[in-house]
Amino acid sequence: MWSFIKKYLGWRGWAALYYNSIFENIFIIFYITLRLPDFSNAFVVDILIFILFSIFSTTYGYLINDLADKELDRKHGKENTFADDSKSKAAVIVVSAFLISVLLGLRFCDNYYFIGVWIVWLAISTFYSLPPLRLKERGKTGLIFVILAQRVFPILLVFAAFEFTFIWEIALISIYILLRGASSDINHQLEDYENDLKTGTKTSAVELGKERLERIFRIVLEGEKIFLLLVLILTVVRLNKIEILTIPVFLIPLIVFAIIYGISWIRLSRIANASIETINPYYKKEKTIFQFIHLVFPNIFLPLYFIFVLICYNYFYSLFILVYIIIFRLYDITTIKHSYLGRLLFKRT
Repeated sequence: MWSFIKKYLGWRGWAALYYNSIFENIFIIFYITLRLPDFSNAFVVDILIFILFSIFSTTYGYLINDLADKELDRKHGKENTFADDSKSKAAVIVVSAFLISVLLGLRFCDNYYFIGVWIVWLAISTFYSLPPLRLKERGKTGLIFVILAQRVFPILLVFAAFEFTFIWEIALISIYILLRGASSDINHQLEDYENDLKTGTKTSAVELGKERLERIFRIVLEGEKIFLLLVLILTVVRLNKIEILTIPVFLIPLIVFAIIYGISWIRLSRIANASIETINPYYKKEKTIFQFIHLVFPNIFLPLYFIFVLICYNYFYSLFILVYIIIFRLYDITTIKHSYLGRLLFKRT
């Protein structure tokens, strides 16, 4: 049973967790909790149900992509979940992931906005990979659709599920998520550029050319940092009534981010014509300040900070700390030492 779960739900190193837009941006759910505010146990349960819903929905999106790309991945020499499975078995597994996500999603279906966004998300996620539309091979249009399906619509589902209706806040946060998704998916297409070129797969990288897409990548990365800064300013403005020991607690993440953002600018100013690898947060060879800004800060630091604030109102939020410790291996001293902050800290000791 465990091997079955690991193979399908644990798709490609538990991508349904690590590359799940909801889990990557879970600080938004905690922001909503504080903004409403709602510190009830029932709201904690709703958050847990929604996270499970997002895991199975993300799994459905990834698995249907593997089902559609089975032969193409074989030509590319890439890993595919269904490489050793029959088409009928693969189809049953994809449908099962879909039905479980539907079962969990029913909890939020009393909201018509949730239903509407969910239907659009399902349509894009399904026909991104499947014929006759196969949106992923439609160049720039395909890139836009994948960003919407994998990043923006999941966050719109969050706002709808928890009945968050502050339009300007939704707009600002959604733009940040859009840029986050764009940087991630552009990086993915740049990584696959050579294979897609050889097989004639019409991705945006092939359509635009590698150098042009790399220039766009630089602009998007910078925009992503600027909008995260704006989101942090938003948290200070909107959550200014929440204080712990008379300290305006939401100034702290803003100050931390402003400092590391400034350090990154100084670092870049010392490097003439910095390569894509230097500023690319997804470049896996070394944990850099850019990886910390784009990934570690929003994925780990910010949600953990929100959780510690929420624990002051409801101890049940401690459960999320345990989840973070397990998923991101925060119990492992080696993992901490190899992180950007860990390397800085242990260098000085």
